[in-house]
Parts: sequence; C-alpha cells; structure tokens
Amino acid sequence: MSEEIKSALERALERAERLGKLSPEEMRRQREAELLPIGEALAQRYLEHGQLRVLEEQLERYQGDDRAPVLRGAIRALARAITLTDKPLAERAVEGISALTEDKQIQHLAEEVLRLFGRRAWEEKLHGEEVREEVERELLSRLARAGISGSAVAEVNLRASPSWREHVARMEARFLEELETIKAALMELSLIHISEPTRPLYISYAVFCLK
Repeated sequence: MSEEIKSALERALERAERLGKLSPEEMRRQREAELLPIGEALAQRYLEHGQLRVLEEQLERYQGDDRAPVLRGAIRALARAITLTDKPLAERAVEGISALTEDKQIQHLAEEVLRLFGRRAWEEKLHGEEVREEVERELLSRLARAGISGSAVAEVNLRASPSWREHVARMEARFLEELETIKAALMELSLIHISEPTRPLYISYAVFCLK
C-alpha cells in the first residue's frame, strides 16, 4: 500500500473514530456545516443563470433533515446578493427567496426590498426636479448679472451639482442602512422558521417598520 493511499485510509479511519465520539447534536451541527455551503452554491448558480425551476429541482434532491440547512444556506446567499447597485440581481434574488419558502414574514421582507427600490427611485426623481429648478434659477441669476437675458437655460447636468451629489450621498446611506436591516432580518427569520417552523418568533425586529 502506497504512503498516499495509507494516509487517505488513516484519515478516513480517524474521521470515523471522531464521528463515533460525537453526540447527536454535534453530528447534526457537523452535517449542517456541510450542507449550508451546498445551498449557498445552488443559490449562486441560480443568480447566474436565473432559472428558478432549475434551482427548485436541485433543492428537491435534499429531503428530510438535510433539506432545512440547504434551504437556509440558499436563502442566506440570496439575501447577501441584494445590493442597491444592481436592481436586476436584487429582483432575481427576491424572486428566489419568495419561491423557496411559504413563510409570510420572510416573503413580506423580500417584497419590502422591491418597495425600497421603488421609494428610492421616486425620491431621486422628486429631488432631481427640485435641484434642477434650483440650478436653473442660479444660472439665470448669473446670466442676468452678466447682462445676458433669456428665459430658458440649456439642459442642466444634475450630477455636476453639489446639492445633488450631497443629497444622493445622504439618500444612499439611508437606503443602504434600511436594506442591510432587511437582509439581516431575512437571515435571522430563515434560521428560526426554516429550521424550527413551529418555534414561536421572539426576535425584536420581526415587525421592522413595515406595517
């Protein structure tokens, strides 16, 4: 027997010996640690190909005690993938989360992500109009002081306006904080509801400010 084969055999025997000494709870935790990355990998592939049916079919391979950790890993990976900078990817992640669980609180939080994007777009448009009017007034005033008359100003570059940049920075920080709070709640709820569906919900954030 070569040293390489002998070494592999020895490692397998050592692992078997360690498993024999583990309590049922320790064995459960070890198995969960092995399954979580599988769920994360399945979710990552779904985010790349976008085929929800494929993700569901792959998850169907895991049943019984193995299913909850795989599902939890998938939902956590999908939640982590949600960012303000990539709306299409966020929408795909939300669709995946909503399809993987029937838990109403998790689905509600996932849908809140889409509402957050809607509020962000509305606020950006609203403030953009306000800034445009402010910049136009300033330009007209400067033209008047220079002795140039006119009632209209050429297209205003909002992104060059300090007022606009300051608002966007504040807005992004506020929405990012809210998004991270939602993502943290998604992960916590997935841990509680998917692993122990009958366990009473006790986390303080469950209602967030979503009602």
